Amino acid sequence: MFDGWRWRNIRAGLKRRQGGEFGVEDVEVIELEQRFVSLPLGLVLIINIDWFRGMKRGKYSVGAVYCTIANNPRAKRFLQEETILLAIIPGPEEPSLEQLNSILEVFVAEAQRLYSGVLMRIPGKATREPCHAYLNIVAADLPGSRKATVWWIMHALTRNVCSILEPERRACPVLTYDTAFEYRSDERYLKYAFKARHADAATRTEIAERRGIRWSILNVLPDWMPARDSPPDFMHAAYLGEAKHVVQGILVGGGMFTKRKANKPLERFQTFLENVWLPGTFNKVSTNLLTGAAGKADSWRIMTTYLPVALYYSWQVGGMIPDVNAPRPKSGEKAAAEERRITALVNGRRRPITMLS
Repeated sequence: MFDGWRWRNIRAGLKRRQGGEFGVEDVEVIELEQRFVSLPLGLVLIINIDWFRGMKRGKYSVGAVYCTIANNPRAKRFLQEETILLAIIPGPEEPSLEQLNSILEVFVAEAQRLYSGVLMRIPGKATREPCHAYLNIVAADLPGSRKATVWWIMHALTRNVCSILEPERRACPVLTYDTAFEYRSDERYLKYAFKARHADAATRTEIAERRGIRWSILNVLPDWMPARDSPPDFMHAAYLGEAKHVVQGILVGGGMFTKRKANKPLERFQTFLENVWLPGTFNKVSTNLLTGAAGKADSWRIMTTYLPVALYYSWQVGGMIPDVNAPRPKSGEKAAAEERRITALVNGRRRPITMLS
């Protein structure tokens, strides 16, 4: 579901300069006051970056950077003949952040020229026509997207738990329907990214840990915003992220499958997975997903389709799920160790509460 907000709000004629509240701002130098897609030939680009194993044996990782044109219909834009290969990244290992910046630097220079406009030969036109192009998003999977845009540094999660809320509002607030959250701003991300650009190694590390961002060559592009323009992909965010966390982290790790007197929910759940009938287009889901196996995105996708039914089958007693708390796990069980870990994590981030009379 979408209403085309981003498509309608791409602006033409911008130039990124130093200045403004955050030290970096986009200035309308040409004063077109025109939407980018309203230009005679305003192309909106999407780039993707991913790695694959180049050989059957060994761990030789090869990367590719490719581009698609979002002006094409969705049924055509990702076809092979409509895809532009920008770069091949040789292995055997994935490049570092600095090396990836060097690889993308060639593309970024061309993207800057295309945004300002380049005369090109157009089929059916007698003379060359101005062509404009704008990089809209990095539509890669989560690891590739974060490596290319270098925001929300993953290893700094103890300080940067949330990529959306400001740090002072992340310390376990009491949530209500009228809770007002202060969201992070892309401009602040850009501010510290540019500070890290020419800083020494110690300063870059400090910025990464405290602010959750490093320098990316994409930040020089007009109207480029690190968080807005690198959305999380559904496969990693929903299936390999949230679905896996709900099942393994909350349900199993939280003790919701602890043995009861009436039944053994974990064994029931595994029995359900082994005996459930699935259409021919579905693959069987391994019972190891419950006990810590990583699993592929397709396995978690299938799991989510019948998870409510499987949970009912696991917990029901006489056709009803008892309205009681799950029994506490024994001290030597994994669920008990996970409970202690989560408790320590929450207590470490909880702010002191001042009691009001």
